[in-house]
Amino acid sequence: MRIGLGALPPGMARLAGETADVAIMWLTPASYIRDTVIPALREGAEQARRQMPKVTVIVPMALSRPEREPAELALASNAAHIKAAHYIDILSRAGVDVTGDDPLIAAKALVDGGAFLSGDIDRITEQMAEYTDAGVDEIVLNLTGVYQLCGPQATLTDLKTILAEVA
Repeated sequence: MRIGLGALPPGMARLAGETADVAIMWLTPASYIRDTVIPALREGAEQARRQMPKVTVIVPMALSRPEREPAELALASNAAHIKAAHYIDILSRAGVDVTGDDPLIAAKALVDGGAFLSGDIDRITEQMAEYTDAGVDEIVLNLTGVYQLCGPQATLTDLKTILAEVA
């Protein structure tokens, strides 16, 4: 049996480094993983004299299409998260300001801050490479926003396009 542990704040990342086989994140910019999570994972693993856990990130994303607004897609998949105190804290640490009264502006901050990937296929693959460069072992593609606003067929089309490029 393998144990996975959510590892967003540094303390949880250290604990994951001490105990888990996999550290799991969601809605986390690559820069935050590189600069905050990986060092904390490494510290925890070294303290426990064990190998650092694998790193899995669930990454919300959408390919650009003329009829799509990236912030609307980001909001459709993350509306609850950008209101949660722990995500507000983590995103703030990563330089992504989701505070304020306008959820669409907060969702745009997710896109601008790299917590929600958006762009053409070349841009999406560049952004995914940033996660690999940051030390991520596994990227879980999450197209919930596309599904919510555009439906299952559009989601499948985007997934096929992304997978054809990266698989």
